[in-house]
Amino acid sequence: MMARVEVVPWSRARIRGSAMSSPRGRPGRDQFAARSCFHDFVTMFSRPRNRLPPALGTKKDSVLGLAAYSGDLASYSADSASPAARDRLVMAVVRLCRLAQGAPVPTEAASQVSGLTHNLLAFSDPETRLRLAEDLAEAPWPSQQLVWALATGPIDSAATVLRSSPVLDRADLCALVRATGPDHHIEIARRNGLPSPVTDLLISLKDGAVLTALAENPRLDLTRSHLNDLTAAARTVAALRSPLADHRQLSESQAYGLYAWCDPALRARLAERFSLKTETLDTALAVSDPALVSDDAAIGAQIAKMHSAGQLTCGHLVRNALDSQLAAFIQGLARLGDLPLPRLRAAVNGESVEPLALACRAVGMDRTVFPQVLAAVRRLNGARPLGRSDDAERIDQAFGGISPIWAARAFRLLDQNQV
Repeated sequence: MMARVEVVPWSRARIRGSAMSSPRGRPGRDQFAARSCFHDFVTMFSRPRNRLPPALGTKKDSVLGLAAYSGDLASYSADSASPAARDRLVMAVVRLCRLAQGAPVPTEAASQVSGLTHNLLAFSDPETRLRLAEDLAEAPWPSQQLVWALATGPIDSAATVLRSSPVLDRADLCALVRATGPDHHIEIARRNGLPSPVTDLLISLKDGAVLTALAENPRLDLTRSHLNDLTAAARTVAALRSPLADHRQLSESQAYGLYAWCDPALRARLAERFSLKTETLDTALAVSDPALVSDDAAIGAQIAKMHSAGQLTCGHLVRNALDSQLAAFIQGLARLGDLPLPRLRAAVNGESVEPLALACRAVGMDRTVFPQVLAAVRRLNGARPLGRSDDAERIDQAFGGISPIWAARAFRLLDQNQV
């Protein structure tokens, strides 16, 4: 076996590769030598990148070092060292592999280092596991066993592997969908160039968050069948409507189908994009499904009745938002704050949260409650209203600097482009 000094001349001459050839090492002097060898490896490869020895200054030298050390590393017993030592070893291996990026890694070295790293995963803390996943996510050399272990682990570290690893093929992804839960499914749905059978499998699960992730993935080509399924699901999954309305592959016929489930602002966007004949469509909708037209009227009548009886309060509106009753929340907000309903609907679909913050302040809502209401509205409305860099400051001004009366006046004076 080649001694390390022949490949890495800056290591100490007393350390020989044979010291690590046995998993446990013989008792006494040989066992001490093995532990010393492990310590020197961690010390050498745990240095900051700008202090690495010249022997690892190039990709070629890094690959040679990886190949030379792989035999010793594969025979190292993961349960024979302290947790801190194991974590340092994992990161040392990753640093060496990171330096070798872009250069071919010998097959034997890749297999041996993958095996060792897989054995160390069970002993690694979450932060170390996350760093390992980030460094290996786009590498082609890790073993399928190692990538699978990372992909099925905690979602924090699994996410980047599920989205990016080239090791995962169509069969792997289908198996991962069956073996994991919704959080992992969302990350798979965000993957670049997802195979069509995997998309079929994800759609068949009928999970609203997963369907929305598919619709929001700009690097995913959806078939006509996929878009038909998503358009049908938009009837009950409100978050799907906005990304579908803007989807580059949506056809005119699918836009007509989506139109029925959208609010007025999204309908206007669809009509403008596809030049839809909205008058004919609205009449057809009223004849085929009167509930689609009468729902708003029924909610409006109920809100008016509650307002006249003095039962419409800010607390009632907050409960509407948190209970997923977006239409009741918007109509109640307009009625209680004496605000124009069309402008309020536009505010909910706008580019900034400032108009909605002013409207909520106009009905006396407290600043501490608004973040929960905003999160509920975005969840029900396809992540709208969107945000701007100065939104936090504007929200503070809306709730801290003006009275509800002035907030209502400010909302009415907002330029249409801001709403």
